[in-house]
Amino acid sequence: MDFLMNDTIAAISTPPGEGGIGIVRISGDDVLEIVEKIFRGPAGNKAKVEPRKVHYGHILNPDTDERVDEVLLTYMKSPRSYTTQDVVEINCHGGPVILKEVLDLAVSSGARIAEPGEFTKRAFLGGRIDLTQAEAVMDIIRARTDESRRVAFSQLKGELSFRINKLMDDVIDFLIQLEARIDFCEDDIPSLDPGYKMKQVDLVLGEVNRILKNFEMGKIYREGIRASIVGPSNAGKSTLLNTLLGEERAIVTNIPGTTRDRIEETVNLRGVPLVLIDTAGLRKTGDPVESIGIEKTMESIKDADFVLLVLDASQEKMGELTGIMDFLDPKKTLVIMNKTDLGCNYKRQFLLGYLSHERIVEVSLLEKQGIEQMEERILSFVFGGNIGSPADVILSNARHKDALRRTSGFLQEARKSIESGMSDDFITIDLQGALDSLGEIVGKVSVDSLLDRIFSNFCIGK
Repeated sequence: MDFLMNDTIAAISTPPGEGGIGIVRISGDDVLEIVEKIFRGPAGNKAKVEPRKVHYGHILNPDTDERVDEVLLTYMKSPRSYTTQDVVEINCHGGPVILKEVLDLAVSSGARIAEPGEFTKRAFLGGRIDLTQAEAVMDIIRARTDESRRVAFSQLKGELSFRINKLMDDVIDFLIQLEARIDFCEDDIPSLDPGYKMKQVDLVLGEVNRILKNFEMGKIYREGIRASIVGPSNAGKSTLLNTLLGEERAIVTNIPGTTRDRIEETVNLRGVPLVLIDTAGLRKTGDPVESIGIEKTMESIKDADFVLLVLDASQEKMGELTGIMDFLDPKKTLVIMNKTDLGCNYKRQFLLGYLSHERIVEVSLLEKQGIEQMEERILSFVFGGNIGSPADVILSNARHKDALRRTSGFLQEARKSIESGMSDDFITIDLQGALDSLGEIVGKVSVDSLLDRIFSNFCIGK
């Protein structure tokens, strides 16, 4: 793979916009030659750049001798760098014009603009990280809560890689035993007992299924979950949004129909990225603008992962809710009975005709009563009763899930071959398929097109 890394790349590695500091990163064999052309020490002389030291000086336009910016330059010598190549990071002032000019000077001096994710791709190709760790870099950047970051960092540390590599070793060890009996059958090597074969397959299959079991939880931490807040006008939907956000984001009045367009915000609910969608109140109206808002509410219900139905607990009449309840999926609905400070006059039996009592929580958003219980009920609802992240490895990447599902499929086919008394040749075919699928996760197979898809999702300069 060396031919993919033999040129020198450069990119701005900090986000667009203004900031105190911006970083231009350069990686490749020609790093020191480029630095020699564009960097000068405090006295204006060509500076001797040493590894693992920060050098103060200026970036110079070599064609005009004009000083472009005052910078700090750090040199990391191969292989002890992020990409395993020679790397220089130039800390400039964080203006977009300055950063672009420094990048242009690096390019005109021998580098080329890096492709999205190319620095991390080189780290993978250089053997510094595997594919799961490379993908975790992007997950850390995109993490929206501390818990999301923790899940991503566990992968960056290699916890998932360790588990996958252990599974691969177990499959390889079993394959070696089978292949030895196939290739050297004339040497009278005793055949393996079917019970032993089944045990070896089941050990790997059980571990694969345990990791797969955590995918839904991992996906929630990685991507968040969408909750649509719906209900009749003036029941407290916008108040619920403001309560969970901890700020006044939505306008709250006692005038029905205040919310006409949906408001979408992300809240950190005890580590879970929860995307809340506040919608227009569901009621009969002759206002054409409000009617459009109600149509969008119905669309929001279809798109959401689950629904928070906010109702007024002080209202006794609930017959008008029949149309709403018939439209909602009880498995995706949690009812928030608000305004309990005004009395609980609602007919609980009416609601129990549509959903179980665990799906109903009573609160007073105005008086801040029942908020903690409501949050726990939401989290329990999200995680199917299992609140919080397990100590086990959390699977959060759909690509990993797909590969593990295929691994599980191959292992189940191997079980069938053993149960049917088929020869070891058939078992090894399925085990090789399982091994290849596991190898895709950490990048231990030929996956050039797969690499391009993964790293193209990275930001430039990473």
